[in-house]
Amino acid sequence: MVEKFFSGNIELSDDKGRVSVASSENAMYGAPQQNRPPPIMPARVYPPACRCIYCGSERYSTGKTRVRGTEHIVANGLNGTWLLPEASCQRCERITCKDEAKVLRGFMHGIRLKGRFKTNSGWPDELPLFLSDGRKVKVHIDDYLYNLMLLDFEAPSILTGAEEGTAVRNVLMSVHEFDWEKLAAKYGIFGNPITPRVDQEAFNRVLAKIAHAYTVAELGLDNFEAVLPSRILDRTDALRRYVGGGAEYPPPASDNLHEVEIEPRSPDHDWIIVRIRLLAYYATPIYRVVSGRWLDQTEAPTNSEG
Repeated sequence: MVEKFFSGNIELSDDKGRVSVASSENAMYGAPQQNRPPPIMPARVYPPACRCIYCGSERYSTGKTRVRGTEHIVANGLNGTWLLPEASCQRCERITCKDEAKVLRGFMHGIRLKGRFKTNSGWPDELPLFLSDGRKVKVHIDDYLYNLMLLDFEAPSILTGAEEGTAVRNVLMSVHEFDWEKLAAKYGIFGNPITPRVDQEAFNRVLAKIAHAYTVAELGLDNFEAVLPSRILDRTDALRRYVGGGAEYPPPASDNLHEVEIEPRSPDHDWIIVRIRLLAYYATPIYRVVSGRWLDQTEAPTNSEG
């Protein structure tokens, strides 16, 4: 039995500042996590895309002669090492990086610190904890409260025919062991240390970006009918219909850092579905993202893990 490290509600926010609430009573709590270094993701470099995979631009930026930017299919801040060269213009690069920053510096910040994941500026000695009573307390990274919190979705609603966006089924949480007595004695932290907030829309777009970039890398930009780029760029809630989950309970932990693959082509529909499992070594959920439609001549790739 895992002790809940907070009570009350989990806030799900979006870009417009709207907040919906999921009760912590509906959260699923995994086993306490031990100090385990993240696995190494084998490096992979795909052939260049030769134009922006989001807007189609053949230039990086107006007035600049440099080639388009290289896309990390999974973010560099999650130790992603699969690269798609010449795949993003400056404008689209800024948009997708902003989404990744919201996730990597938000609800994934602590777990990245715990594993000393890559960062452009290095890790600080202290990080703030935002307390439920409104205080902000700086805590040394050796004492920090680390948790992994991910959303567990229903199947993408575009596949089920539901009119609304894909529903959040549960909030999945795993808590690293930490010293309550030290938090109280050293920092004056008692009771509920945080009110968790997950930026659901930014997380949806990060999953969509992974799915789209991976589909382009595996199939080629002209070999499928993409449905995600405009939805990634235009910041609307329409993306919710294309991002979802899989099985009711996450599978056991694997030996891979991340796992990404394209599902076999279905005889029942022509949707391309990308399965994404971030931080798979922590028994995390599988996400299913609809990235486009198969074309008649397109062959399914050999699937991959990382």
